[in-house]
Amino acid sequence: MPKVIGFQWERYEAWRHHPLLQFNKRTAFPGLGLGVAAFLAFVAYDKSQPKEDHH
Repeated sequence: MPKVIGFQWERYEAWRHHPLLQFNKRTAFPGLGLGVAAFLAFVAYDKSQPKEDHH
């Protein structure tokens, strides 16, 4: 085994590279795309229906 010279920062910096701690834009807001698509479908349906003025 080679002799270690100096302080080994890799051990202390390893947590920065953990997969659960990595920032990913796709996983920051799960379901956001589906929610936006459902909202746009609702607005399109609501605008396409005639208004009822019975009150």
